[in-house]
Amino acid sequence: MRVSAVNNYTYHQRSNPGFKGLLIDKGSSSDSWEYQGEISSSSDSAGNYSGSDDYETYVYYPFRGEPEHIIEANIRKHNYSHDYSSMGYGGGRYVSTTRGKTLPYTEKEWNRLSKVTQERIKELL
Repeated sequence: MRVSAVNNYTYHQRSNPGFKGLLIDKGSSSDSWEYQGEISSSSDSAGNYSGSDDYETYVYYPFRGEPEHIIEANIRKHNYSHDYSSMGYGGGRYVSTTRGKTLPYTEKEWNRLSKVTQERIKELL
């Protein structure tokens, strides 16, 4: 299994205005595979198959006072998989997001913290 280098965290609030808490990237990996089998629509003409599966893991840390329905919607939104197959190549992308502890800050309090303080807190999560 190959493990890709990734950032320690991703802060989605700026890119997704509906997103409230912090989404921390806990890592990713990729598995590549090859095999030969019977000829089918998902193999090349010689019956060779190859592909790659990519996995990403995140933890969602809600802000204090964030409504439960928003928390659940954000976690659902960031749990998905996508499989594909075409002409002998296939694979999938699998994203898993779990719920972390609620942060001791409201969104407003978080935004008042300096960027340096925010980065230090994120490194501890």
